[in-house]
Amino acid sequence: MILDAYKQVAGNANNNRKKVIDEIEAENQKLSVARDKLLREKIDDEDYLIIKRECKEKIEKLESELEKTSVHNPSRGIEAKLEKALEATTNLSSFYKESSIMTKRRIIGSIYPEKAVFDGTAYRTDRLNVILKYNFQIQ
Repeated sequence: MILDAYKQVAGNANNNRKKVIDEIEAENQKLSVARDKLLREKIDDEDYLIIKRECKEKIEKLESELEKTSVHNPSRGIEAKLEKALEATTNLSSFYKESSIMTKRRIIGSIYPEKAVFDGTAYRTDRLNVILKYNFQIQ
């Protein structure tokens, strides 16, 4: 279920990436047409330079957007990482029992990302880690 959701999100990211690449290619094509018209003397130098500047600015913007999407796309090996994470969460109680105090604190901190609040009679927290919440419901 988690892997399917990830693939859907990654697929949307790939679609966005393809869209940006297509836009870059369209701008390069527009620049090529303008260059051809300049050579055939259908447009003057000033018009060509304006078109060139606009296309270059848009291409640079799109390339920076493309770079951002490729940096945030850690899709390699996701299945193995997900399997390891799910295995760790299913064996969380035995791992907790065998852990040091510092590791136990990190485990509790990852389960309850919000700080514990004392309401006068008991400690409580507002939010449970969403992934662990669903995992606990499945088990």
